[in-house]
Amino acid sequence: MSPSPDLGLLRLAHVALSSPEPVRLASWYEQNVGLVRVDSPDGPVRLTTDAHPHCLELHEGESGLHHVAFEVSDLTVARDRLAERGTIDPEPVGAPGWTEALRFSDHEGNEIRLVAGGRPTTTVHPGSRTFRPRKIGHVGVKASDLHGLVAFYTNELGFRLSDWIGEQVVFLRCNPDHHAIVFVAQPRERPDVHHVAYEVPSFEGFADQADILAGNGVSVGWGPGRHAPSRNYFMYFDDVDGNRIEWMAGVRLIYDEAGHVPQVFDPAVPTSWNVWGPLPPPEFLTGIGPAAAA
Repeated sequence: MSPSPDLGLLRLAHVALSSPEPVRLASWYEQNVGLVRVDSPDGPVRLTTDAHPHCLELHEGESGLHHVAFEVSDLTVARDRLAERGTIDPEPVGAPGWTEALRFSDHEGNEIRLVAGGRPTTTVHPGSRTFRPRKIGHVGVKASDLHGLVAFYTNELGFRLSDWIGEQVVFLRCNPDHHAIVFVAQPRERPDVHHVAYEVPSFEGFADQADILAGNGVSVGWGPGRHAPSRNYFMYFDDVDGNRIEWMAGVRLIYDEAGHVPQVFDPAVPTSWNVWGPLPPPEFLTGIGPAAAA
């Protein structure tokens, strides 16, 4: 196997979800997460949190994961390097908010898009509302074959392995952030999201969001707490469609690529999941977690 290609990956650009009522779901995100709708006369409903084109895309359909998009510095270079590998045959696809995009699927059927040439369509700035996230942090995807996915994303797309929690959760990065995508070993019938994380720059912003949720009558399902592998503060709650959201702050940054050695955290140890102690409710870790490892 030849070395992993450098596709010029920059960041997680956006997550696209399917919803039976995307406009209703978008309104919920505006009220409870602080996202702002981008003018979208045609196509999916798009929402943003800053000067990027958007961080969340909502398509009409059965609830679930539609696709995950990563921004690259030069799509032509990325296409050429994929062609050199010969294992992925991407196709062009329209991408509102971006000048060009490619799409393909991993071996579990998750659609991945590479996008470039973002066209900001809003003047929204993070400081204009205290509870607006700074950016989309990462996406968690339910998966069957964690080792196969690690091989695909590292060998074919150039992601780097950050850490594991047993054989149950794996964290991959494409920039200094500890992870941009997380695969969680959970049963699924089709591509499905486990959670989508939004990041604020400080613990104060994290606390502000908790107050907003409480004021809006939205229950926090787990947290506040702190994850061991990525060291970020977290709390989880569900949107109106039942998709899980993570609010996060203070994620670990990995700058020393050569010196970083991935750790395997023991899933039977409660502090592997939350260094502050309280474990998640059973539905959060269906088939995984301390009970599964026992």
